[in-house]
Amino acid sequence: SRKFRRDVISKAYIMEIVERSKPAMVITKEEAARNGNRYVEGYFPSPLAFIFPDLLPGNVGQATWRGKFSKVKHALVIHLAGTGDHTYFRREFGFANDLMKSNISSILLQNPFYGSRKPRDQFRSAFIKEITLINSTRIET
Repeated sequence: SRKFRRDVISKAYIMEIVERSKPAMVITKEEAARNGNRYVEGYFPSPLAFIFPDLLPGNVGQATWRGKFSKVKHALVIHLAGTGDHTYFRREFGFANDLMKSNISSILLQNPFYGSRKPRDQFRSAFIKEITLINSTRIET
């Protein structure tokens, strides 16, 4: 929308939104492996959804994530989904699992309008507005 482009796209304002709202993290699943590593899933409300609820309605406004955490606190990589990535599969099995072998933890974030964050009545993601919002919500993390 024109208002979104005018009022929010400026990176400085997006950072202000993030700094003002400290969303509560909700853990929905947590498992410990025999080797001491942890597997965690959860979500947090997108700060952008508070300001523009019409742009990120319902489940689109919940930033879902999956974490693989090494028992050895070494390093952490945040994996953002590429355009068209509807699941965690490629990032988890293509990157996160191999990084875990080197005690590097990973957090995989789901894009809005994709996977579990896709509106129920949406067939596919093909609008420029959605791509712009996806990029804006990446800044929020």
